[in-house]
Amino acid sequence: MGKEQGNRGEKRFKDYAVEILCGTVSGAFGGFFGAGGGVFVVILYKRVMKFSVREAHASAVATMLPAAIISSAVYIINGAADISLSVRTSVGSLTGGIFAGFILRRIKGKAISRIFGGIMIVTGVWLFIWR
Repeated sequence: MGKEQGNRGEKRFKDYAVEILCGTVSGAFGGFFGAGGGVFVVILYKRVMKFSVREAHASAVATMLPAAIISSAVYIINGAADISLSVRTSVGSLTGGIFAGFILRRIKGKAISRIFGGIMIVTGVWLFIWR
């Protein structure tokens, strides 16, 4: 998974530092913007760490889980989250996540990139027009 590290697959300090820095930035993005942190991680995994499209998307979801848990706890403690709504929508979110996890294996990498890019464009336009 990802690019080869050294002659024997060993990681260098620089590799770990890049991973930790990227995780820190993506955690901050995720805390502020929700899925925005995952978007950053997908791009980072594909471009910097040379992951395949599938590896990048699947790994980004796994990467964002701890940030989502911690951010959610902070928002709940601060009274900023609607817990009732969150519980109700989580049922659909879990169902969608299971579906996406299985379907990702069946979609070609180029199609995944196009779908991802299209969603980013539509979301960006939506935010500028209907804010």
